[in-house]
Amino acid sequence: VVVRDARGQLVSNLSRDDFKVLDNGKEQKISHFSLEKHSGTEDVVRTPSDGKIPSGGSPATVRPGKRRYIALVFDDISMPAPDAVNSRRAAEQFVRESLSVQDLVGVFTTSALVIQNFTGDRDALIGALAKVQSHFRRPDYGPGTCPQIGVYQAYMILRSEGVHSPYLDLALDQIKVCPNAHCQGSGSNAVGCIEAQARETVALAEQYGLDSFGVIDDVIRALSKTSGQKIMLLASTGFWSQTLPQQRERVIDAALHAGVVINALDAKGLHMQGYFASSEGPPITMRGSDAMLQQEFNIRQSDMLDDPLAMLADATGGRFFHNNNDLGRGLREMAAVPEVSYVLGFSPDNPKPDGKFHELKVIVIGHKDYTVTTRKGYFVPLPEKHPERTAAGRRVELDHEVLAGGARNAIPVELDTEATSDNSGGGILKVSLKINIQRLPFARRNDRSVQRLILVTALFDTKNHFLKGVQGIMDLDLTDATLAQLSTRGLDAKLSLQAPPGTYRLRQVVQEEASGRLTALDRQVEIQQTAH
Repeated sequence: VVVRDARGQLVSNLSRDDFKVLDNGKEQKISHFSLEKHSGTEDVVRTPSDGKIPSGGSPATVRPGKRRYIALVFDDISMPAPDAVNSRRAAEQFVRESLSVQDLVGVFTTSALVIQNFTGDRDALIGALAKVQSHFRRPDYGPGTCPQIGVYQAYMILRSEGVHSPYLDLALDQIKVCPNAHCQGSGSNAVGCIEAQARETVALAEQYGLDSFGVIDDVIRALSKTSGQKIMLLASTGFWSQTLPQQRERVIDAALHAGVVINALDAKGLHMQGYFASSEGPPITMRGSDAMLQQEFNIRQSDMLDDPLAMLADATGGRFFHNNNDLGRGLREMAAVPEVSYVLGFSPDNPKPDGKFHELKVIVIGHKDYTVTTRKGYFVPLPEKHPERTAAGRRVELDHEVLAGGARNAIPVELDTEATSDNSGGGILKVSLKINIQRLPFARRNDRSVQRLILVTALFDTKNHFLKGVQGIMDLDLTDATLAQLSTRGLDAKLSLQAPPGTYRLRQVVQEEASGRLTALDRQVEIQQTAH
């Protein structure tokens, strides 16, 4: 627990009786209390557990400070080049000036193109940081397209689908000022085209958000294997999470379980900007009320993309450093060990092993103007073989395998592809699967064999950037006769994706839910331009 007064100064003269601890709103008896003073080097002075602070200046006990494991995570797929450069320079300054001899630091990027495992070698860290650069991916149709719909506007268009709204009207007005708009007119065809664009924009933003959450989760797992203070410093301009609450909560849960504090640095600094203002290509210039509306949407988008940064920090007891261009100061403050902190302990009353979250609240009695920083709560672990625990692990494995490379062959699967054209000159990639179910474990229910298969088809460009994907679920509920028939001839499944002409890497993953086994296949595919 860290306590600051109304001026932000650390409070160092509190005793056990000054604190109240609530577990899910129920007051707990504080069974352990100590005060820790950090000298800024390697030593921590701790008072005895009775909470009485020695007055003679002689410490009761002196022990080495906990080693800090600091993960510098750059969300380079969300950061345009200027923001990536500024956050990288701030990190280089942090490594040169703010590390102690005990600190071990790792460098990671959400593109997975830079990975430096935890080390105290500053030269190696500076070398890794020098490789950090922007791999910015726009969740929209790209610069120069019209209408130009950001993810916030797209999300609001879909929420009011079928009804005219300011979000749809702005897109229709953009069409009027663009000579080469890919959506034409103002009638139902234009509305349908805009809504289709909005769906793809949100789908891309969701996938990029999943990419960011996935790498953050990977780093949490790496930190969970360490022993010491576990700190993540996440630099990002923000990413989409509005329609990804389960993934966001899963990452928060993982951090809380592992004791990882996530600190988030808004790399935009003071600039209020959305994707358009911070990426290649100028935005479409609108006038009058449309210009004001466009500016409002960009500001709301910026705030919404900041939401996961603020939530990750708040939920894990970290800080969200934003609206400030001094990024170096932000990193120093977020990683700093407070000079004074308190350790409080209590024994929960027979908690049920139900996996539920217990919210903790710490109150300093009689000081409403004091600010208390501490962990937000804890989980009572589920039993090791509880179905929810194993299912969550399988979902994470599936997410990671879709974004990985290489083959896995736990389930025999034959893959065929066919590229055809649609009416607009674009391409449709048809994927046909034949799955050998003889090796699948089936459960028995009501004299039937039951199993669930999850099928994910994903496309990546030549730079290995995810473009789009589709997921299908097959719930098998088979009589003995049908099971025997399918075991002989195989189970057929079909999926399809729309994509412009080009060369792609197709990633096909099939997972069976009963035991989590999966198969993953890669194939190069080409969609050719259709002549008119």
